[in-house]
Amino acid sequence: MTKKKAFTFVEVMITIAILGIIAALIIPTLLAGINERRWITGCKKAYTTLSQATDAAILDRGPLKDWPGADADSEKVYRYFAQHLNITKECLQKSGCWTRNIKGLNGSASPFSDQGYGSPAISFKTADGMNMTFDIQPASGGTWQGVRRDYNITNSADKNQAMYIFFVDVNGDQGPNVIGKDIYNFVVTQKGLVPAGDKGSEDNGCNKNTDGMRCAARVLGEGKMSYLHE
Repeated sequence: MTKKKAFTFVEVMITIAILGIIAALIIPTLLAGINERRWITGCKKAYTTLSQATDAAILDRGPLKDWPGADADSEKVYRYFAQHLNITKECLQKSGCWTRNIKGLNGSASPFSDQGYGSPAISFKTADGMNMTFDIQPASGGTWQGVRRDYNITNSADKNQAMYIFFVDVNGDQGPNVIGKDIYNFVVTQKGLVPAGDKGSEDNGCNKNTDGMRCAARVLGEGKMSYLHE
């Protein structure tokens, strides 16, 4: 009768230790890849959702050049978009719809409060689990996060250069709450909704050494987050 050779206790422990080391090396990479795919999907969904709301609002309210563009008009203009978004909770100058302690991609402090962005702060939650905050950048020329205020407009005398800004936390209150990872910036201009950092409008780059404000265009354009690994 042939005896079956069993593993010794030491051999079993060595095998377990090796498997543990392999898992420690592989699992973080796998999880990071999963998270990145979720953030990319969220960025694409946010862009689609806000694009549709923007197009619908323009159909309702007429050309953007005729819209109000002062800070005092923030809530009024927000309502133009809000009726075309599936909002479950809104916070007007109060906390409860936006996350605290948001950081830039490079670890820098962000310009957000727990009420959202800008003044008056307007933030809200959507049925698909996203947190958003809205602000108006009044007409003053120049650019906003790589996007020209007069994007695609040739007659400078016939335009409202105010820009309507949305920041979106694509996974709501979940982490990491980092601009350029799960938080993206979109700008409503005369051309419609434009992702911040758009290469057709004075792109100034998105990489891990920046605050991440201009990464939406790169994510949408590349369909990946290669800048996190460069």
